[in-house]
Amino acid sequence: VTITKSISSYGFSNEQKVTSIKLDDIITATASTGTNNGKYYTSDKTWRFYQNDKGTLTISAKDNYLIQSVKLTFTTKDNGVLKYLNATISTNVVCTIEAQTASFIVGSTSGTKGKVFVKEIEVVYKKN
Repeated sequence: VTITKSISSYGFSNEQKVTSIKLDDIITATASTGTNNGKYYTSDKTWRFYQNDKGTLTISAKDNYLIQSVKLTFTTKDNGVLKYLNATISTNVVCTIEAQTASFIVGSTSGTKGKVFVKEIEVVYKKN
């Protein structure tokens, strides 16, 4: 099953704190806690994550399901990078997961203020 969700399709309001988004009945995307992590901005229609807030985006599947891959469409600011398993990934790159959960962590190429702005999430999963 492939599910693709644009963050703007949820109709969040500007600067709304969004801790969790259900992509469908099986897949959920969760923002780590922190002052600004998970805020949605209407100006660029993105769900934002911040390195200085220990920004982490976790994709998880219900029991008996396996996430096969995740593709995130995002932009970065202030030397921000997004990492999966300690490797920097680029926007629209398909990450092979083969697990029930996957965590993407915001880092920086320089300094500590890296930002990642997520526009779309695509998840491929199957019943385990």
